[in-house]
Amino acid sequence: MNDRQLLRLLKENEGPLLDFKETFYNIEDKKSKTDFVKDILSFSNTTLNEDGFIICGVSDNKEIIGVASDIKISDSKFVQVMEAYADHPVNFNIEKVFLKEYEVTLIVITILQNQVRPVLCKKSFEGKLQEGAIYYRYGSVNSIAKDFITVEKIVTSQKLRNETNEYIKLLDSTYNKYSKFPAPPYSKFLGREDVIAKVYDNLINHHKNYLLSLTGDGGVGKTSLAYKVADEIRKAIDNNQNTQLDGVIWISAKDQRLYFDERKELFREFNSISDIWNKILLNFFDIRAIKEMNEDLKNKYINQILNEYKFFFVLDNMEVFSENDLLEIYNFIESVPLGHKFLLTSRHHIRVPNFVKIGNFDKNCVKNILKMSQMSMKFL
Repeated sequence: MNDRQLLRLLKENEGPLLDFKETFYNIEDKKSKTDFVKDILSFSNTTLNEDGFIICGVSDNKEIIGVASDIKISDSKFVQVMEAYADHPVNFNIEKVFLKEYEVTLIVITILQNQVRPVLCKKSFEGKLQEGAIYYRYGSVNSIAKDFITVEKIVTSQKLRNETNEYIKLLDSTYNKYSKFPAPPYSKFLGREDVIAKVYDNLINHHKNYLLSLTGDGGVGKTSLAYKVADEIRKAIDNNQNTQLDGVIWISAKDQRLYFDERKELFREFNSISDIWNKILLNFFDIRAIKEMNEDLKNKYINQILNEYKFFFVLDNMEVFSENDLLEIYNFIESVPLGHKFLLTSRHHIRVPNFVKIGNFDKNCVKNILKMSQMSMKFL
């Protein structure tokens, strides 16, 4: 950033895209580290398609006091902090700038507009950070998105154009190639205990079965049910309660999403076997390292990983694949060593011998959902 750009920002007031800090963050201090995570998450989830800026070395009354010129900034350490708390990578950079006009050193953090939104906080911390929260800038303060309208603005602010720049698609941040595990597709899960029990009996706890599909009409809750099971397994693994599995791999072929009264096309994260490979590798390598690997090296690592670790795979929205594509995917599933489990979701039967048909909710469950919705609305 040059002096002219910085001077222009210093004349502006704090707002959704600008914040002033008297001192730079100290990630060795719990409060300062928490403030850093919350600030970066909030700027990343802006509803505006512009870069955001945090300028350190400016007091609350906008006095330019600067920071110590010998202060050390380590991008890698701050990136590691965000990787620990953000559900997928955040695009930001940190730079020291010597402002000649005031003869002071400032630190400028730029949170780039090119983000996959929303970015969720993936774990809680001492009551200061909440797991699953979507932090965003509301005016000049950080807030949590609690209503669908705000979340919709955050999601739809992320628009990507195709190569011809003629058609706009949305990138559904719940399902994206940079996320090891997606954000919940529901605010609260109700019912379906009988179906969940069938998944455990016929797949998770079954000593022979390794493949099961959930089938049912669109919108009946296949993805939510698969997520609920995967999330339970993931938490059991984290708490050393499931010693048979080592991790959860989630990948979705979803290509459209209902946004209120219209359907919008999405960028699919799952198009071929290579996307499954990348998803597996993402649990062990940085996305930048994966992009630099050739197919032979990927194949080597994948074989090693699948032999040493056991995963619960969820392959979501499989109905979009052709017969030939499905055959290739089934060949991959057949080739992995014993011990891995695969749960597939599809709107129609995809020739998986073991499947569970999901129907509509019963009346009692519908009543509970409506009751919960009415209670939620009272707090908005």
